[in-house]
Amino acid sequence: MAEMMPPTAEAFRVFQIAVPVGEMPYDAPDRQRAKLAVSRLSPREREILPLLAARWTDREIGEALYISHRTVTTHVSNIYSKLGINSRREVVPFLLVAEETAA
Repeated sequence: MAEMMPPTAEAFRVFQIAVPVGEMPYDAPDRQRAKLAVSRLSPREREILPLLAARWTDREIGEALYISHRTVTTHVSNIYSKLGINSRREVVPFLLVAEETAA
């Protein structure tokens, strides 16, 4: 299997520029709510966040991080709950806030 590299925040900034805000396929959270939600994520959940945004499967994430896909499923469920989202594509705005917070 070819090694997959995690997406960079720059890739998501390009996505954000390429897709006008009015055409986003979901409602982007306001920055304050996003910062608060991201601050509640564990270090491992923050590590998984960009992989979710890139729509990696739980098995792919597990292989990349050397953890069980069932453990990944638990982390994903916790991330969805903490961020108040329902799908991987809704992760992108939160990833941008997480990158800003980490910098």
